[in-house]
Amino acid sequence: MKSLGTIFKDSCNILVLDNDDSSSKRLALALKIMGANVNLFDDANDALEFYKENSITMIFIGIECGPKSGLEFVEILKRLDRKDFIILMFEQDRSEILVDALELGVNRFIQKPLQIKKLQNLVFEIHENITSQDQILKKGALLEEYKLATDKAFIVSVTDPNGIITSVNNKFCEVTGYRRDELIGKSHLLISNRQITSEDVIREMWQTINSLQVWHGRFFDFTKTGEDIIFETVITPILDETGHLKEFIAFRQDVTEFVRIGRELKRHEESQKMRDLTLKRKHEKDLIKAKDAFLVIFTHELKTPLNSIINFSEHIAKQLEKEDFTKSSLGKKRDLLLEEINIIKESGREMLANIENLLDASKMKDGILEATLTTVYLCDILDTVEVHFKNMIKINSIKLLIKCSKNCKVQTDYEKLNKILTNLFSNAIKYSNGTIILGVKCDGYSFEILIEDNGDGIENTDKVFELFEQGNNDTMKRETKGTGVGLYVVGMMCKLLHIDIELGRSKKLGGLFVRLSGKNNYVGGLK
Repeated sequence: MKSLGTIFKDSCNILVLDNDDSSSKRLALALKIMGANVNLFDDANDALEFYKENSITMIFIGIECGPKSGLEFVEILKRLDRKDFIILMFEQDRSEILVDALELGVNRFIQKPLQIKKLQNLVFEIHENITSQDQILKKGALLEEYKLATDKAFIVSVTDPNGIITSVNNKFCEVTGYRRDELIGKSHLLISNRQITSEDVIREMWQTINSLQVWHGRFFDFTKTGEDIIFETVITPILDETGHLKEFIAFRQDVTEFVRIGRELKRHEESQKMRDLTLKRKHEKDLIKAKDAFLVIFTHELKTPLNSIINFSEHIAKQLEKEDFTKSSLGKKRDLLLEEINIIKESGREMLANIENLLDASKMKDGILEATLTTVYLCDILDTVEVHFKNMIKINSIKLLIKCSKNCKVQTDYEKLNKILTNLFSNAIKYSNGTIILGVKCDGYSFEILIEDNGDGIENTDKVFELFEQGNNDTMKRETKGTGVGLYVVGMMCKLLHIDIELGRSKKLGGLFVRLSGKNNYVGGLK
């Protein structure tokens, strides 16, 4: 068994008052072995003086203890209102005094001669009772402190399970302007502003708390004088000892001023945003105007010499083709010169296409590019693309296969569809390993244009239609050979013309396929 000293954290002071010397010493020895501080007295007056000056854990009193009986000493102690634990020791033939002892407030009894085992059990039992009572008192005091702190910090009300108010704190009365007797027995409808607090909020609140869950939300209420008041509220279900709902307790905070300031700040921020947005739009318009002016001048300055290069190269090529060098050693040189001149011409055309793509990209980003509707025969436009790239096909030794269903026509913008196909076919030539397929098919409702090559293909096609994105990362197998503007223009023009575009790996050639599809009776918007 544990000693008493190992149970009590602080010293355990026991007072023993008994004129039975042998019994007192036996008791004192047993208590000291258990770790207690034992104070023996055979005189009631001496014991009383010691008691008044010291803190006592428990008191053992004999029936006979000097000039006063044990019961008289108990009566004196009770008048001091110290509520100490009192154990009365008695002989078997004095059991008639037990009733009087109980009326005086004696806590326990122990019969002489004392038995150590019973004594130990009694002391431990008393210790448990004292400890429990101390804990209850401490918890009660702590709860009272919590209540005081809560009453100062929160607006508190308690209701029964039906929502009828059973208790409110002083702060509730101060904030709402109602007296306590005006609130008890009423529901919170008395102060609720149902024009602002929606029925959905009320319904959700009741569903939550009736499910024994804590609810948090905001109520819009009235004071007694009709002033608006806003409560940030937490409602907690309180259960009884059987686990059934007993009541609800609501903790509120008045956030009226906080909400008012927040609304003012929000209005100020929105007003500032509008001013900033106006300035930003003006700045953006100014930048667009400056950019457009720069692009017009820049591209004009580039297009003029490029057109000259293209035209002169075509003129030289035609002149060389007219000359008869078959009997001269210059024949082979002419063929070489023609090939080089064609390369110059096609490079110039490519640069010119890039410039035009840059202009188109700028117009589309600014939303000023429109579609002009006309009837377009798809086989004719494929022939135009083939003629345009005739030299590039020859220079790159491309094997071109064209499969086109006759009389395929769509209502769309010829110029923009031509730019889409030109850009896509140009990419196919750049990245192909020698073979390209152009296919067109249509029915009474839709059309499809397919461009396939036997190049390396693109594994990640998510961003290829974004401006200046070429997919040149670890997932890109093709070597980058362009600016990235062309595919951006393709994507934007497809959106403008309501054409769906899809990229993937060609099953026939193993490289990239690009599929354009749409309705053949109407593609794009009328200008």
